[in-house]
Amino acid sequence: MLTTADAFRMRRKMERLSMTSLANIKQARMRQRRDRRVVNTFWDIMWFCCCLLLVIGISNEHHNTTEGFYQTQSMTNTFVQSMDGVNDPLTLWSWLYETALGNFYPETSYKGDKPLWQDKSFTADMQSVLVYPPSLIQGRVQTGLCTVPVTMQHSFDECSSAYDEHTKETGAFEKGWKRVRNTSAMESEAPGWIHLPSAYPSLPIYGVTTQYWGDGFGLHLGKSSDEMRSILAELKAHRWIDKRTKVIFLEAVLYNGNLDLFTSVTMMFEFSETAGVFSRHHVHTFRLHQRPGTIGYIYVLLEIVYVIILLYTLWKERKTACAAGLAYLMEPWNIVEIFNFILAFTIIVLYGFKRMYSSKALMAVKKGKDQVHHFRSAVNISLVYGWFLAFLTFLNMMKLLRLLRFNPFLSKLMSVFRGMAGEFCSFILHFFLWLSAFGVYAYLMFGLTVTEYSTISKSYSTLFQMSLGHFYYYQLKEAAPILGPIYFFAFISLIFLVLMNIAMAIINRALPDVRNHVMPEEDWYFVQGLWERFTAFFGLWKVPATDEHSMDSLHDRLTELEIEVQKLWLKRLLLFNLKMKDTDLPAEPEFVPTVKDIPDAAAVEHHERAASPNNCTDNGSQAIGSENKAPEVVASRSPPKVEGTQENHQTNQVVKIKSIIFKLENSDKKSTERVRFALNVLVRHTEERKVEWPSVKMSARNKVALTYLQMLTDDHIQAAQMLLRRQYPALQGLEGPAVGLCDDGFVKMTGKGLQIHHNNHQHWVLSSYTDGKVCLYDSLSVPMTPSLQIQLYQSYAAFVDQTRNTLTVFLPDVQHQKNVLDCGLFAIAWAVDIAEGHDVSRVVYDNRKMRSHLKTCFKQGNLTPFPRLTGFRKKEGRTKVQRITLVCHCEQGERLGRMQRCEACGRIFHVSCLPVSPPRDGTWVCGDCAV
Repeated sequence: MLTTADAFRMRRKMERLSMTSLANIKQARMRQRRDRRVVNTFWDIMWFCCCLLLVIGISNEHHNTTEGFYQTQSMTNTFVQSMDGVNDPLTLWSWLYETALGNFYPETSYKGDKPLWQDKSFTADMQSVLVYPPSLIQGRVQTGLCTVPVTMQHSFDECSSAYDEHTKETGAFEKGWKRVRNTSAMESEAPGWIHLPSAYPSLPIYGVTTQYWGDGFGLHLGKSSDEMRSILAELKAHRWIDKRTKVIFLEAVLYNGNLDLFTSVTMMFEFSETAGVFSRHHVHTFRLHQRPGTIGYIYVLLEIVYVIILLYTLWKERKTACAAGLAYLMEPWNIVEIFNFILAFTIIVLYGFKRMYSSKALMAVKKGKDQVHHFRSAVNISLVYGWFLAFLTFLNMMKLLRLLRFNPFLSKLMSVFRGMAGEFCSFILHFFLWLSAFGVYAYLMFGLTVTEYSTISKSYSTLFQMSLGHFYYYQLKEAAPILGPIYFFAFISLIFLVLMNIAMAIINRALPDVRNHVMPEEDWYFVQGLWERFTAFFGLWKVPATDEHSMDSLHDRLTELEIEVQKLWLKRLLLFNLKMKDTDLPAEPEFVPTVKDIPDAAAVEHHERAASPNNCTDNGSQAIGSENKAPEVVASRSPPKVEGTQENHQTNQVVKIKSIIFKLENSDKKSTERVRFALNVLVRHTEERKVEWPSVKMSARNKVALTYLQMLTDDHIQAAQMLLRRQYPALQGLEGPAVGLCDDGFVKMTGKGLQIHHNNHQHWVLSSYTDGKVCLYDSLSVPMTPSLQIQLYQSYAAFVDQTRNTLTVFLPDVQHQKNVLDCGLFAIAWAVDIAEGHDVSRVVYDNRKMRSHLKTCFKQGNLTPFPRLTGFRKKEGRTKVQRITLVCHCEQGERLGRMQRCEACGRIFHVSCLPVSPPRDGTWVCGDCAV
């Protein structure tokens, strides 16, 4: 037979064992989830790095960056020589006769003698050969598109317009530029000059003044030096270049067999309306076919593997998108992933076109038919394919940041960008408008004389360089001795000294977020596990032995078994001694750990006011109170219960149990003590089930304050928190606002909870602990008062950073009240939405309906989300962070007791921990500052 002391000791032992077991189980589950996340993240990173290396390898094979760079430089130094010396048609003919002819068909070797027969096929660099003879293409304009004024026709009888798609000349001409009406007759007699279309597909060829599409009157320059010399002489004799000539292209495609690379060389000469000649060249090195040999087959295999991986990734992403629905598009990285798939499949299509046009170009070279158009198409497709491939590599490199977002340094860096995103976007718009104004003015004012402002694009580029410190002062001074310096110093003063310093100030303001960035506890735990895995892989950290884990698991199971045995013993005791039914038994004994009981704030407040009336501060800044009684919580209106219902049966059981205890007190004291524990559990369990949803009965004064635009009193706040406790029993906190102003203070929270505070300055605010963060929601964004800081520390002391002895409080940007009276309404509205799991920073409440809605909720005894306007609120500011510092390191139990704020250092301390008596002037100073 167990005695009372034995039963008590067993109960305490089982409580300790059960709490230890549950803590071990919780820790084991956290470790298991962390290990699973570590493994998944590790394999995701390894998988993505392999895919990234695959993309980089394929891109590098196409570009051949190192070899292609030197090939491009060699072609530029060999063939693009003395182009800047061409300034009129006469010097152009000289350049074609001397430089171009000598480069394409050299007549002397590097020793100065005639080249050998095996070297005659090479160009001047003696490493490359011409794929097909070089070609000349001329772009001309039509006549009669412009007229000379009558007053000037005696000195200037003919004019030509600028070159574009509408003014260019087409058709067939005889030598000497005589138009041919019958092209068949011309072909039968002698060849002339016929307009040839551009290759398809074609990219624009950008010149100095305009862009071209590569069409015009073209002809080949022959396969030898003699043939090229004769063709050039014939063209010069028949005046192939005249006043209507606007552009001349010299194109050639060369092949370097040592590198297996092709090089396209385009040299352009533009004839402007001012009789000047502007030259420009384009050199592009590429590979038409796959690299020969084993290395070529390896790259083909890599391309096939990439396509397979791409299809598999698309299948997985499609399953994720179908499961998430429209919410999938709300994640920015998912949009990046969609764009990545579109880009990848576009590259696959371009790869097919590249192989097709490359085969056509090589076949045309072999057959000797129309090599120019096929090679130009192959060059264009190769260029576009390389651009898309490079951008795909860039995008995949950026995706790596998502996988490394758990890194604390990257997380801090991203917090800087998030913190300054809004302000910096506004600055960019402001900066662009100022730059546009200065750029357009410079283009219109100095564009005729200063090269850096000759076009709009050059003007913007020059001003942007000046904003970074690269100045162009002397050019402006030479162009305009007065307006030039004025313009320069105005730009420097407004853009360089003011706006650029504002940009630096925005960045500097966001930098403290890096230092104050608080990494979530879950991420820290994950990084710790990742580091343990990494060090264990290299033998620098020993994983705990498996036997210890097995013993812990065995101990946990034995403890659970003991708990089940104790449950069965209690059940048997109740059944045989009291002859009760199973339905009247509690679900589990009292010693099984449950969710921490939430104290009744109303009772605590009533007890504090009755037992210690002088404990609360009474300086005129106490919570807004009413002279009447606190709101009563009465049972909801419902029909009377008839006999025989479950409620009456439970009530009768309670009466019966109490009578049994009374009868046993004199007969068998030991047996009474033995069953008293089980009976008390059943009594409390039965009485708690009698509680119904409450409705709030307000006093007349409270009704007037709620209806006629007055500030809510502590009675309203307490009533709302009582309803929240009933609706969400898992929430902690929700004590009476006056409790925080008393000596004992709020009870310390250990989990998710809410609390409405009075800041001692006629203002209500709400605090919460959710998602591992302590947040304070303020509808006026006023600074924290010392009283509010003490209340926050009382409620959330369990979440203090023990190393720094500071409590970090986040202040999200939320909707602001439009007057000074609605702070309590917003606090209650936020509390309801946070309890429902909503993000209140995005909510916009309807101010006109909030009071009537709260009044309805009090009548019904149930708080529901407050009415809101349509749409979501755009965040106007960033989340602020404030830290509350503590001096004392003592442990005060569940309630921290009276706390004060040091007037010297601003930190918070316990009054009971000071060895000195309270000051007479009312100013408290901590021990450190007193010394």
